Amino acid sequence: GRFHFFESYVGEDGFKHHTATPHFALWEAFASSDPWTAPPKVSFYTEDAPGKAGLAPISESQPLLCLNARICVKPERRADFFSALRADRDGALASEPLAVAHLFGEDTNAPNVFHLFEQYAGGQRGFDEHVSTAHYAAWSAFKRTHPFTAPMDLSFYEADE
Repeated sequence: GRFHFFESYVGEDGFKHHTATPHFALWEAFASSDPWTAPPKVSFYTEDAPGKAGLAPISESQPLLCLNARICVKPERRADFFSALRADRDGALASEPLAVAHLFGEDTNAPNVFHLFEQYAGGQRGFDEHVSTAHYAAWSAFKRTHPFTAPMDLSFYEADE
């Protein structure tokens, strides 16, 4: 199976500080023991609108459904992409009671490659409610205009903690 995790830091300095901590050293020791069935994929990106949170609080009593996506955008469609995805993000965070997080940013090493992270309380129900909204319908309509250079790489998973 695949294992996913998401980490967020305040700038590159925040990540550098993280790499100097004792718990990161423990992680590095584990990672160097060759525990993987395939090499891990690590992506760095700068968030488009840091600090925005959804309406749903994180609660241990509700499952959190997460979505990671890698999106390769045609250069000539960047402006349309930003407009469509920002509208979906802003709508989700401002109006959906089960939206916890919805963020994206451009890969620091690959122009026009974007990474998206979404998180919904209530498990699948939270995501199902998201895809029934007008702001998602507009994002979905944009996706049907063939703005990508490759199929979106999507992964859904339930957060462990």
